[in-house]
Amino acid sequence: MEGWSEGNRARLDVFLEAARRRGGRQVATFDADGTLWADDVGEDFFRWLIAEGRLPGVSPGEDRYAAYEAQLEVDTAGAYASVATSMAGLEEATLKGWCRDFFEARYAEKIFAPQAALVRSLEAAGVEVWVVTASPRWIVQAGMAWFELPPERVVGIDVAVIGGRLTDRVVGPVTYRAGKVAAIDLRIRQRPALASGNTMSDFDMLVAAGEGVVINPGEELGREAMVRRWMVQRFGEGVDG
Repeated sequence: MEGWSEGNRARLDVFLEAARRRGGRQVATFDADGTLWADDVGEDFFRWLIAEGRLPGVSPGEDRYAAYEAQLEVDTAGAYASVATSMAGLEEATLKGWCRDFFEARYAEKIFAPQAALVRSLEAAGVEVWVVTASPRWIVQAGMAWFELPPERVVGIDVAVIGGRLTDRVVGPVTYRAGKVAAIDLRIRQRPALASGNTMSDFDMLVAAGEGVVINPGEELGREAMVRRWMVQRFGEGVDG
C-alpha cells in the first residue's frame, strides 16, 4: 500500500494476511476527523449551518459556535452532543442532502488516500470496517462513499428522529473517550482487532483493540503510542482532532 512508512506497511501486510487466514467475523474501527481525513468535518459543517442560517431557533447575531467552544472547555462530551441537538427540527432527508454536498465540495480532497486504501484492503481481507466518531453521524456518513463503506457502518453522535425530523434527544452512548468503547460494545458487539485514531479522544478505543494505528498524534498520544508499540503514521500538515 502506497503512502505508508516501510515499517508500518510491513506490519499492516502481516495483519492483513493473518486476518485472511483467520476467517470468521473480525472488526476494525476508525475515528473520522484527523484520522480518515484532515480537519474536523463535524465542526466545519456546524459553522456552515450557523453561517447559512440553517439552524432552527437560532436568533440573528447569536454566536452559537462561541457557545460550543466555551462548553468544550468544561464538558467536552456535552459540547459534542450539543452540535447534534442544535439541529433539532431539521428534516433528516434535507440534512442528508446538505451533508452530501458539503462533504463533496469541501472534504473529498482532504481524505488521506493511504487510509482509504487500508480500509479497502481490510474489507478485502474479510475485516468489517466501522467508523466511530464524535461528529454527528450524518456528516460522517456523507463521506463513506469515498471509502466504499455503507453509511450504516458509522457510529457517531446521534439523536432520535421522529416523523422524519431530528429531535433534541441524544441516543447514547456519546462517542467520546470511553463512550467510543461503550458504543462499540452496544452497536458493533465485537471489540476491534485493529483501531485507528489521532487524538486522546480515541485512546480508549485504541486500548480496546488488538492493534493500533495512530495518525499524526500530538505529544500525549505519541508517548502512549510509543509505550504501547502502536503504529504511528504522519500524513501532511494542519490536521485537527
